[in-house]
Amino acid sequence: AHDRAWAGFLDASLSGDGGRAIAAIRRAAALAPGTRASFTLARVALEMGRPAEALAALGRRDPDRGDMRGWGSYWTVRAHALHLL
Repeated sequence: AHDRAWAGFLDASLSGDGGRAIAAIRRAAALAPGTRASFTLARVALEMGRPAEALAALGRRDPDRGDMRGWGSYWTVRAHALHLL
Protein backbone atom coordinates (compact mmCIF):
# COMPACT_ATOMS: atom_id res chain seq x y z
CA ALA A 1 0.00 0.00 0.00
CA HIS A 2 2.89 2.37 0.82
CA ASP A 3 4.56 1.75 -2.54
CA ARG A 4 1.24 2.24 -4.35
CA ALA A 5 0.78 5.56 -2.56
CA TRP A 6 4.31 6.65 -3.58
CA ALA A 7 3.62 5.60 -7.17
CA GLY A 8 0.37 7.59 -7.07
CA PHE A 9 2.24 10.59 -5.73
CA LEU A 10 4.84 10.40 -8.50
CA ASP A 11 2.20 9.94 -11.19
CA ALA A 12 0.15 12.89 -9.92
CA SER A 13 3.24 15.08 -9.56
CA LEU A 14 4.39 14.35 -13.08
CA SER A 15 0.94 15.07 -14.48
CA GLY A 16 0.69 18.36 -12.56
CA ASP A 17 -2.22 17.29 -10.34
CA GLY A 18 -1.29 18.88 -7.01
CA GLY A 19 -4.45 17.84 -5.19
CA ARG A 20 -4.03 14.19 -6.08
CA ALA A 21 -0.29 14.37 -5.35
CA ILE A 22 -0.69 15.69 -1.81
CA ALA A 23 -3.46 13.18 -1.09
CA ALA A 24 -1.21 10.33 -2.22
CA ILE A 25 1.82 11.48 -0.22
CA ARG A 26 -0.41 11.92 2.85
CA ARG A 27 -1.41 8.27 2.48
CA ALA A 28 2.22 7.19 2.11
CA ALA A 29 3.24 9.18 5.20
CA ALA A 30 0.35 7.75 7.23
CA LEU A 31 1.20 4.20 6.19
CA ALA A 32 4.90 4.56 6.98
CA PRO A 33 5.50 7.56 9.26
CA GLY A 34 9.16 6.67 9.83
CA THR A 35 10.07 7.03 6.17
CA ARG A 36 11.00 9.96 3.99
CA ALA A 37 7.33 10.25 3.01
CA SER A 38 6.79 12.58 6.00
CA PHE A 39 9.52 14.91 4.75
CA THR A 40 8.13 14.78 1.22
CA LEU A 41 4.68 15.60 2.57
CA ALA A 42 6.18 18.60 4.38
CA ARG A 43 7.90 19.80 1.21
CA VAL A 44 4.77 19.42 -0.92
CA ALA A 45 2.56 21.06 1.70
CA LEU A 46 4.97 23.98 1.86
CA GLU A 47 4.94 24.32 -1.93
CA MET A 48 1.13 24.41 -1.79
CA GLY A 49 1.08 27.18 0.82
CA ARG A 50 0.28 24.97 3.79
CA PRO A 51 3.07 25.73 6.27
CA ALA A 52 1.18 24.41 9.32
CA GLU A 53 0.73 21.03 7.63
CA ALA A 54 4.41 21.08 6.67
CA LEU A 55 5.46 21.63 10.28
CA ALA A 56 3.13 18.89 11.51
CA ALA A 57 4.63 16.45 9.00
CA LEU A 58 8.18 17.37 10.02
CA GLY A 59 7.21 16.93 13.64
CA ARG A 60 6.63 13.24 12.97
CA ARG A 61 10.32 12.77 12.12
CA ASP A 62 13.33 12.97 14.40
CA PRO A 63 15.87 15.15 12.56
CA ASP A 64 18.74 13.52 14.45
CA ARG A 65 17.98 9.92 13.45
CA GLY A 66 18.00 7.83 10.31
CA ASP A 67 18.00 9.43 6.89
CA MET A 68 17.23 12.87 8.33
CA ARG A 69 20.39 13.02 10.46
CA GLY A 70 22.63 15.79 9.21
CA TRP A 71 20.39 16.51 6.24
CA GLY A 72 20.20 20.27 5.79
CA SER A 73 17.04 20.19 3.67
CA TYR A 74 15.02 19.19 6.73
CA TRP A 75 16.02 22.41 8.47
CA THR A 76 15.52 24.52 5.34
CA VAL A 77 11.93 23.32 4.94
CA ARG A 78 11.30 23.77 8.68
CA ALA A 79 12.70 27.31 8.69
CA HIS A 80 10.70 28.26 5.60
CA ALA A 81 7.46 26.92 7.13
CA LEU A 82 8.12 28.81 10.37
CA HIS A 83 8.87 31.98 8.42
CA LEU A 84 5.58 31.70 6.51
CA LEU A 85 3.64 31.20 9.73
